[in-house]
This record gives sequence, C-alpha cells and structure tokens, in this order.
Amino acid sequence: MSPAAHIAGIPVEEMLPWVGAGGAALLTARVWTAARVARLTGRGRSGEERTLMFEQTKAFSGFAVDDIDRARAFYGETLGIRVTAEHGLLTLHLAGGDRPTLVYPKPDHEPATYTILNFPVEDIDAAVDALVDRGVTFERYEGADERGVMRAIGPPIAWFRDPAGNVLAVLQEG
Repeated sequence: MSPAAHIAGIPVEEMLPWVGAGGAALLTARVWTAARVARLTGRGRSGEERTLMFEQTKAFSGFAVDDIDRARAFYGETLGIRVTAEHGLLTLHLAGGDRPTLVYPKPDHEPATYTILNFPVEDIDAAVDALVDRGVTFERYEGADERGVMRAIGPPIAWFRDPAGNVLAVLQEG
C-alpha cells in the first residue's frame, strides 16, 4: 500500500482503526465511497474535521392523510392517542417515545400500501375486539384467521386502515 494513498482526501493509514488492515486494500481499490468514509471518520471530502450532521438529531416520522379532521377523530377518539394540532398539522404523541409522529394533509394523497404504524399490545385478541367495538374493520390477508389475525409467522399481528386508507397494525408482544 502506498503511503500516499488517499480516499476523499484522508490518508488510508488514518482509516485503519475503522476498517482494519484487510480493509485497507478495499479502500485503496476505491470500493468505499467518499460518503461512507465521511460517515466513518466525521470528515468531509477535503479531509477537514466536521460534525456529523444528524448524530444528535431526534428524528421523527410523518405520513399523509387526505382529511385532517377525520384523522384527528380517528387517531384521537377511536385509537385513544393524544393528538395536538398546530399550523394545520397533527402531532401524534405515542406512549413510550419522545419523538412525535407528524400527520399532514395532502390533497392528492395515495394511501400507503405498507404498514406505517405498529401498535404493540399484550393481547392481540383483546385489542382486535376493542377496536372492532370502536368501528375498526380489519384487513383479511391470505393466511390470516377469520378475524384478520396472522398467527403462523412471527408475532400475532392484525392490520387495519385509517380513514385515509393508510395501513396500521396491532401486534402481540412477547
């Protein structure tokens, strides 16, 4: 390995603590991209020290709905989640987390075809019963029982949709 070998302006020798001696050959072959190197070292393309941009950020997720008022009623009243509204947006304050979930209106909303929120429960059957009593209809995917609960693979789980058509799930912990 040449003592002058650099990737993204950083001497390969300085990267050895992160990749090991065997990894140095990969680096000199330029298999690693500058973005990966920057992520490992906290250095920019020219080799300057820099703060990792999102290292301390408390990221949060969000999803779209077609009707904020119906979403507020569903998430707040039907599901019993604390919901706040500000600037035309909703915030779901989910238990056990310090990162809220943002719900925003989107006039040309297309429902998510994947599960956007999972709600862990102690007893899947009790949760399904309680939600059905509140007017929730469960999806009937192949392999699920007559109530919509999939029990054959992984933890017992049942899927349902919010008023905007986004997929949600309850799954049994443990």
